[in-house]
Amino acid sequence: MNLATDPWLPVLDRHGEKTLISLTRLFDEDHLWKDLSLYPHERVSVMRFLICLVQAAIQGPDDIDDFEDNAETIKAKILDYLNDWKRSFHLFDAEKPFLQISGLEQVGKELNAVTKLNSTLSTGSNPTLFDHGGGSPEKEPPFRPMEDQAIAVSLLTFLNFSLGGLFPQVKWNGKQTSKSGVNDAPCASQSMLHAFIRQETLVKTIFANTVTKEDVLAAYGKDGWGKPVWEWLPQDLTDENAIKNATETYLGRLVPLSRLIRINDDRMTMLMGEGFKYPVAPAFQPEPTATQVLKTINNKQERVLLNIKAKSPFRELHSMTVRRNSGNGGPLTLNSIPENVAFDILVAALKREQASELDSVESVYHIPATMNCNHGREVYEKEIQLAESTSFRLTRSMEQYRKTLDPAWEEMTKKNRNLRQTLNNKAFALFWTRVEGELPSLFRYVESLGKESQTVDELQAVWRKTVGRIARESYETLCGNGNSRQLKAFVAGLNVLEKDTKHE
Repeated sequence: MNLATDPWLPVLDRHGEKTLISLTRLFDEDHLWKDLSLYPHERVSVMRFLICLVQAAIQGPDDIDDFEDNAETIKAKILDYLNDWKRSFHLFDAEKPFLQISGLEQVGKELNAVTKLNSTLSTGSNPTLFDHGGGSPEKEPPFRPMEDQAIAVSLLTFLNFSLGGLFPQVKWNGKQTSKSGVNDAPCASQSMLHAFIRQETLVKTIFANTVTKEDVLAAYGKDGWGKPVWEWLPQDLTDENAIKNATETYLGRLVPLSRLIRINDDRMTMLMGEGFKYPVAPAFQPEPTATQVLKTINNKQERVLLNIKAKSPFRELHSMTVRRNSGNGGPLTLNSIPENVAFDILVAALKREQASELDSVESVYHIPATMNCNHGREVYEKEIQLAESTSFRLTRSMEQYRKTLDPAWEEMTKKNRNLRQTLNNKAFALFWTRVEGELPSLFRYVESLGKESQTVDELQAVWRKTVGRIARESYETLCGNGNSRQLKAFVAGLNVLEKDTKHE
C-alpha cells in the first residue's frame, strides 16, 4: 500500500458518491473531488497530512493568492514531490514504513492489535456500542484484520488524537519507552476545537488552509518552518535535532510521531509505545487549526483553548474568526482572508473525559462578510450573550417550578448538589439545541449590518423574539401543568422566566 499511488483516501466525488483515491489522483484530477468522507477526528488528521504535503512540496505559499496565480506550476510541484518521495509513503516498507519505526523491539510477550489504532472499533479495554469483534490474546480468534486503507487513515488519526495515560512499551536502539505518564497526542489536548476553511472542492479546501510562510515564521520563530517527519525521521530517542524538528516546527508537528509504532507483517498486530512529547498551548504555540483566547479565571487572565466541553461551537464563532496575534485568536489560516469577505468554516473536535474518548463532533457554518470584521463579531457576541442570559433565566424558572412543586427540594439539593446540575443540564441542552436550529435568523441580522437602520432593527427584533419564544417553549416542554399542584408551580416558574423580559 503506497499512499502516493494506491487508492486509500476516502472522498466524495462531484455526485456525492464515496470512493477511494490515491494522493496522485487527488491532485492530478483535483476538479473531481468535493470533500473527504471521514469521521471528524479523522478529517482533522488527514487534512493536517494533506496540508503538510502541499506546503512541503511548494515550500510556501508566500502569499495565499499563489494558488490562483500559479495553479499549474503548483500542481506540477506537488506531483513531482509525490514521485520523488514515493517510497516514504509506503505503508509497509521493510526499511522505511510510513510513520512507523522499523527498528522497534518488543517488550514483554503481549502483542497489540492493529484495531487499537481505530477508536471506533472494540479492542481490549476499548468497547464500543455496536462493535464487539475486537480481539485480545485471551480470546479466540485473538486478532482481526483491517483493510490497508483503513489502517492508513487510522494510523494518521491515532498519531494526532491518541490519549495519554498507561501505555505499552517498546525498545528503540536499546532504549525503552515509558509505561506511565504518557502525554496526549497534540490534537487531543483539552478537547480543542479545530476549524478549517471550506471550499467547493477538496483540493481548494486544502490550499485555503495552508499558512503563509510569513505567518508561520511569526508564530513559530525564524527556524519554525521545519520539515515533515518523513523527510527527517529521528534515528532514535536521543536524536535531538530531528526530534526538535518533529515537535517544535510547523511542518514537523502537522504529522506528529506521538507514538512509536511498527505494524507487523500479519497486519493484525503491532508494536506500540510512547513517542515524542509535543508541547501544547498555552506553553507552546496553539495548533494552526485551534483557537486560543484570554479568559478571566479566579480573577486572573489566562490563555485557554476553545474546546467542545463547555459550549456548542456556534457560541464561540466570534472568537474563532478573530485574526491570530501573539498566539491568541482563531486558526492561522484565517489571517489570509480579507475583512468583509464571507466564507464557510468547518469545526471539528474529539470530546474526551480524562483518558476516554466520548464523541466526535463536526459542524459547518457560513460566516457572513459583515461578521468578518470587528463590529460584526461584536454584534454576534452580544446576541450570543443575550441568549446565554435567557438560558440562565430559564434555569432559574425551572428551579422555582421545582421548589414550588416540592418544598423539600432545597434540602435535597444541599445533600446532593448533582440534582440542581441535572436540572440545569436538561434546560441548557433543550434550549441551545433549539437556538442552533434558528441560527439563520441571527446570521440574517448580522448580514444586515450597514443597511438601512429600519431593516437592521426589524431583523434584530425577529432574532430576539425567537430567543424568547424558544425559552418559553423549552419551559413548557420541561415543566408539566397537568394538575393543580403542577399548575401552581408552573405559574410560579413562568413569572420568573418572564420577569423583566423585554423581547418575547
